[in-house]
Amino acid sequence: MQDLRATSPFKALKGWRNEDYGVYIHNREKLLLKIERSASNLLGVIRYGVHVNGFFSSRCNYYQKSDRVTNGNLHSSDDPKSLDQTDPDNVFMWLGIRSMNKPTWPGMLDNMAAGGLTYGLDAVECARKECQEEASVPAHMLDKLTLVNQLSYIFEDERGVCPQIEYCFDLELPPDFIPVSSDGEVDSFQLVSISEIKQLIFDERFKSNSALVVLDFLYRHKFIDKDSDPRHAEIQSLMHVNLPLD
Repeated sequence: MQDLRATSPFKALKGWRNEDYGVYIHNREKLLLKIERSASNLLGVIRYGVHVNGFFSSRCNYYQKSDRVTNGNLHSSDDPKSLDQTDPDNVFMWLGIRSMNKPTWPGMLDNMAAGGLTYGLDAVECARKECQEEASVPAHMLDKLTLVNQLSYIFEDERGVCPQIEYCFDLELPPDFIPVSSDGEVDSFQLVSISEIKQLIFDERFKSNSALVVLDFLYRHKFIDKDSDPRHAEIQSLMHVNLPLD
């Protein structure tokens, strides 16, 4: 693969990361081999990732709608309303804004913490690692980290075809917690209400697979009524594709 990287025109290999990905069958029960992460798109093997929804529910807080945090400092928007006045269900989520230096989806919205499944770690271990590295979540807060769902889909772009499985986690946070990036993967964090999240999805502000994870959160917590949603069955089928070798 190193030789191919040096001589091939494949765009996927231009994002070489020196990061191992495991190639598995039967839902990760059997490891076949490990490959460079960027080559996984080129070869069409199933990739695995972890995504963490960092959220809280509070009737009394000090942050304003669409507050943004950079390096731990709060930057308030011009909107004078506090969060508890913007949404009656009073549930809010921290979103990461991806670094402009990222090779993929720079500047797009992401979950509070997310990443590819590191070779040698299970999903929970990897999710904890991503929370600490990307959002500086203290270890004691991670006791509430809960694996809640598994999404499967197929994504295709100029890098190749990518069947993918995402392990989705919910993490309820204290209202006064402010995430801080410690690894440079995230430019800043944005605190949004559930109603704002819906509009951000419609506006295509999210990295595509992160939008699926947020949609799953909205469905699971009944912020979207599946009985009145005409696309519910279609969206669910796209979230749970039967993948080859899975």
